Amino acid sequence: MLRQIAHHFDYSLEAFTGLLSTYKTVFIIMLIGFTIHWMPDRIKAQWEKWFVKIPLPLQAVVISLIILLIYQTTGMESAPFVYLQF
Repeated sequence: MLRQIAHHFDYSLEAFTGLLSTYKTVFIIMLIGFTIHWMPDRIKAQWEKWFVKIPLPLQAVVISLIILLIYQTTGMESAPFVYLQF
């Protein structure tokens, strides 16, 4: 498998941009996750304090929007299984 990656992998700019355009949503979600993970704890604590202070109906709206965003990403068409293409 390492030989296949080293000698038959397409390292061109077109392949890279194709990968980014195909999996754009995945890369955006990963970037958001990495950003939140690497934020200082004090910033995350401030977000938590803000969320607790807002009224309950607004909390429900925020949670609903998050659920809607997650649902929208799961409804996308699945990519073909690439490991069978060798």
